[in-house]
Amino acid sequence: VASAGAVLIPAAASLPEILAAFLVMDSGLGVLSCYGNTMCTWANHENPAPAINVVNGGFGAGAFCAPLLVYGISRVTGGGGGGGGET
Repeated sequence: VASAGAVLIPAAASLPEILAAFLVMDSGLGVLSCYGNTMCTWANHENPAPAINVVNGGFGAGAFCAPLLVYGISRVTGGGGGGGGET
């Protein structure tokens, strides 16, 4: 579901279509996050906290690193990325 939403985003022609694609993608990612935590709890039923901390730490690291990665790639490829009106 998340992959379908990600594929629909570039194909969207209007703002409502983009918002619908993000809704589809984020619904899939929310289910993934929920089931990831549930599976960690089931797999480590005696002490699930460390495993859940690692999973959620991975999500946090991705949320921190993704914008830096996009910025770095856009600078290397000449896509701007500065946001400050660079030419």
